[in-house]
Amino acid sequence: MWLTGASATPAAVRGNYIGTGTAGDYERGNFDGVTVEVAGGSVEGNVISGNISDGVTVNAANVMVRANFVGTNVTGVKPIGNGRLEQPFGAPGCCHAGIAVMSGGDDAVIGGEAIGSGNLVSANHTGIWVNAAARVRIEGNVIGPKLNAPGYLPNDGDAGIALYGSTNAIVRSNTIAGNAGLAGVLVDQSASGAQITENTIVNNQNAGVTIGEGTGHSILSNSIGGNTAQGIDLAGDGPTANDTNDTDGGPNFRQNFPDVDVDGAVVNHGVHKTYMQMRIDSAPGDYRVQVFTAPATSCSGSAAQGEVLIGDVTVHGGFGAKVFELPEVADGTLLSATATAPDGSTSEFSPCVSVASTKAVYRSDNGHFYEYVPVGGTQWTDAKTTAQSRTLLGRSGHLVTIADAVENAFVQAVGGGFRAWIGLSDAATEGTFVWVTGQPLTYSNWSSSEPNNSGGAEDYVEMFGNGRWNDNQNFDPTFPTSGYLIEYEFPS
Repeated sequence: MWLTGASATPAAVRGNYIGTGTAGDYERGNFDGVTVEVAGGSVEGNVISGNISDGVTVNAANVMVRANFVGTNVTGVKPIGNGRLEQPFGAPGCCHAGIAVMSGGDDAVIGGEAIGSGNLVSANHTGIWVNAAARVRIEGNVIGPKLNAPGYLPNDGDAGIALYGSTNAIVRSNTIAGNAGLAGVLVDQSASGAQITENTIVNNQNAGVTIGEGTGHSILSNSIGGNTAQGIDLAGDGPTANDTNDTDGGPNFRQNFPDVDVDGAVVNHGVHKTYMQMRIDSAPGDYRVQVFTAPATSCSGSAAQGEVLIGDVTVHGGFGAKVFELPEVADGTLLSATATAPDGSTSEFSPCVSVASTKAVYRSDNGHFYEYVPVGGTQWTDAKTTAQSRTLLGRSGHLVTIADAVENAFVQAVGGGFRAWIGLSDAATEGTFVWVTGQPLTYSNWSSSEPNNSGGAEDYVEMFGNGRWNDNQNFDPTFPTSGYLIEYEFPS
C-alpha cells in the first residue's frame, strides 16, 4: 500500500491485515507493507507482517504510526516478521525493518503517550529504523517481546531500535527486550542529540544501548539490565575505562563515568539513608549523576548495568570526591551510576559497588560522619588508636573534634545520652588542651568547675550525656565511660 500525492491528504490506513491472511495469522507478504509519502498521514490499528521489505515506511513529515502489530500475528505471539528479503530476493539486507522512518519523515510519532497507542514490533529484521530524520518520537511501544505472554520474538537485525544519522530523536517509555541484534538501542552514523529516557531495556542479546557515533545522546532514567553485554556501550567496543581529565573523544566524547569510592557505599538503617562517595574526573561543570540498583547478574566485572533508579544528583566536575545521600537500600545491594555532561552526553555505567551497613551518622553541612562506639571501660589512649584504625568509605577516623555549639549538639545526639570519650587532651602540656588532629581549642562546653585536673592525672576529655565536658584520667575505674565517638572527615 502506497500513499502519495496531495490528493491523499489527509490519509489514514486503519484496521487492515497487510501481508497476512484475512485472519491475520499466516504470511501472505507483499514486497513493502505500507509506504506513507503524505504529510500528516497515519497508520493505525493494523496487522502489518510478513512483508519482504519494510512493514511501514515513513517518508513524509508528521506521520503517526500507532496501535499496530508489526511482525507478529493478530494475537502478538507468533512471528511473521517483516524485512526478511527471503529468496528469490536475496539475503536479509542492512536496512529493512518493521517500521522505517526515512529522511523525509521529520517529526514522525511511532506510538504515543496515550494508553493503547503503542505498537507491538517484534520478529522483524530491525524493529524500528530511523534514517536521517529529525525529531522522531518513539514512545510507548513494545519491541521484541510477545504480547502478554512469556518469551520473546526477537528483532534480529541491527537492533530493536536503530537511529542512523537522526537528529534529536526521542525514545521514551518503551519496552525493548529480548532482541538479538547489535543492541537494544543502537545510535550510529553521525546521529546527534538522541534522548533515550524512561525505557525498560532488558535481556537483549548484546548491549542495552550502544552509541556508535555522535554526541549529546542522553540516556536517563531507564531500567537497563540482564543484557548479554554491558548496559551502555560507547563505541561498541566493550567497557571503556575512565581517562585522566576526560580528554578523549569519540561517541558521547567517551564521557567518564562517576568515579565511585572503591569501598562502595554505606547504609544507616537508623536514619534510613544510603551514602555514596563519588567524583567526576571531567571538565568543570555540573554533571547529572543517576544511581541505580542492579542484581549480581547485571554486574559482571566492568560491564555494569542499572535496573532501578534510586538517586539523581548533581556532581561538579573537576573537583574532589564528595558524599551524596540516597534512599535506604538493603545491606549488600549493588549500585552503579552514570554521568551526563552539560551537553547531554551520557557515560557508560560505573562498575558496581556493594552497600555495607554502618552506624555512622552523616552531617551534610560539613560532610563529616560521626559514630558512637559503645565499648565501655575503654582507656582514652586505646580509643584514640582504635578510632584511627577504623575506616569509612576509604577515610580513616579519629576521636571526634568539636568546633562550635551546633556540632556539639549533633555529637551529643549521636552519643545517645551516654558518657563517651572525645578527641581532646592536655597530656602533652598541662592546661593546654589540643584536639587529636592538632587543632587548638577554640570552643568548649565544660561542666561546672571543669576542667579541674582532680588528683593531678585528668588529662583526657569525655562528654557527658547532657553534652557537657569533663576532664578525666585515662581510665576511671569508678565511673568508666560507656564508649567513644569517632569522626570521619569528607569534603562538604
